[in-house]
Amino acid sequence: MLHDLVYESLESSYSLRFCDVAMLTHAKGFCVQKAIRKFCLMTLSIAAIAQVSTAAITAERRVLAAVSSGFPVVRSSLLKPDLSVPWSQPVQVVDPFEGTYLAVFDQNYFSRSFGNKNSQVKVVSLWSQNSVRLLLAYRGRECASVRGSYGLRLHTNFFRSDRDPFRFFDDDFADSVCITSSDTQKIVDLSLKLGDRVFRLKEKGNAFLVTEELAAALKNAPEKNVRIRLIADNGETLDSEIGVGTVKAWKSIY
Repeated sequence: MLHDLVYESLESSYSLRFCDVAMLTHAKGFCVQKAIRKFCLMTLSIAAIAQVSTAAITAERRVLAAVSSGFPVVRSSLLKPDLSVPWSQPVQVVDPFEGTYLAVFDQNYFSRSFGNKNSQVKVVSLWSQNSVRLLLAYRGRECASVRGSYGLRLHTNFFRSDRDPFRFFDDDFADSVCITSSDTQKIVDLSLKLGDRVFRLKEKGNAFLVTEELAAALKNAPEKNVRIRLIADNGETLDSEIGVGTVKAWKSIY
């Protein structure tokens, strides 16, 4: 079938050349011109169908190849706070823009003061052979309530570890008026510590490059949490960790 599509595409290209020549020679007669016009439109349709079909077959073959590798398949490399993927294990990323490659997704979340608010911070990262991509997301809520003669009192919601770590719970203050805020920050600097060595990664196109030296260090990293330091584009610095599951997966990636 693929051979037939390629043959049709080649055949169509020759037909398109004929159309150009025919139009340039100013074929005489209304009927002849109409026939040529109809033939050209049919040729364009066949060529378009052949190209779309070939692209679809190529994409499907990539997915089948990824599935046959034995790793879970993730169909996009986009990072977002509510991402649902297999965490801390090797996966085959099949992205329509970036192609197919082996990678591992990691997430970490913690509470801290960020952006002048007590916030739940979440760090999502994607580790592939040539680069690391990160997303820093945070969410906080501040409430104001009137409690008798005490007037206006400000308080902040904190988080329970037994619930979804990126959602909020009621703080049992009556007549509360709460303002919820959430946002993401661009990471402009990434450093990680492996043993006694500190690696500072170079940013390029919203990703951080993995050198051969760093790849070797990641592959041979001890199986324990790895500390990383992030600097956001607003100037704030955060320390986070890469979990031991992701560290183990590095051996398959690098």
